[in-house]
Amino acid sequence: DRIRGVEVDSFACELARLSLTLADVPYGNSWRIDNKDMFEPGVLRRAARECTVLLANPPYESFGPADKARYRRLGEPVTAITKAVEMLKRTLSHLPPGGVFGVVVPQGVLHDKESTSIREFLVNDCELSEVSSFADNLFEQADHEVAILLGRRRATAARPVSLRYRRV
Repeated sequence: DRIRGVEVDSFACELARLSLTLADVPYGNSWRIDNKDMFEPGVLRRAARECTVLLANPPYESFGPADKARYRRLGEPVTAITKAVEMLKRTLSHLPPGGVFGVVVPQGVLHDKESTSIREFLVNDCELSEVSSFADNLFEQADHEVAILLGRRRATAARPVSLRYRRV
């Protein structure tokens, strides 16, 4: 009841269910993994509001013109250039107070102009505990430099936290 999954590929949904079943034997197949397009209206917002743990490795590519037109017609236009930034915009602000997150993102999120609002949200409304940057050869089939962000949506007013940053 604490973890939700959203994946457009039905085969990937089934693999996720099987992997979770093997990893968490006593609880069986009790996870909700929805076979949906996460950028359709309300999908990410509802999922984020219902979870206390957000784990994500969103797609890194940019939205094409057809994608932008489709989501505009559906009633929730995209506001970011890349899918990873759009996913962060649609989830982090809807996590319940105290909800934790671990997201794999392109390193551009740490410094590009498109991600400014995400970084501001992380500083003002979250307790970011770790940022790990990885070289571009981390994934066999991709040439992206990635970062992993670990943190928690603040439940109370800001308080001092320690942030661990490392380059691997």
